[in-house]
Amino acid sequence: MSGLENSTSGNPTILIATADIDLRKILHYLVKKQSFASEDADCMEETLKKARMLRPSIILLDFSLKGSEGFEALIGLQEEDETRSIPVVLLYDKDPGNFQKEIISHETNVKAALEKPVYPDDLTKALLDIMKERA
Repeated sequence: MSGLENSTSGNPTILIATADIDLRKILHYLVKKQSFASEDADCMEETLKKARMLRPSIILLDFSLKGSEGFEALIGLQEEDETRSIPVVLLYDKDPGNFQKEIISHETNVKAALEKPVYPDDLTKALLDIMKERA
């Protein structure tokens, strides 16, 4: 299975990593609307495990995943050979000091960063741009 077709349906899989149940429901809806398959994870360990197991096309990673676990998951993804090349769309909270943006600007696997609340058009554009780049 290639990184572009990595689900049993043959559609690209997006791993949604957030502990926020409402955000997860919205993201699943938006991802499926674009004909992607989706899986979810609600903590760092599950994110890393599913990333290794599923090799998703893209990971939507909530930076505030259970406290600092979003950042730890991002670093963990980069440290493992199996997951280092998986593109990440980072979802972050409003950041008046640009602290989060400064941190993530140095992370090579972050292909897009979207401020929450996530707007459907912004998410769709990020996903489609990444998929086009990977094709």
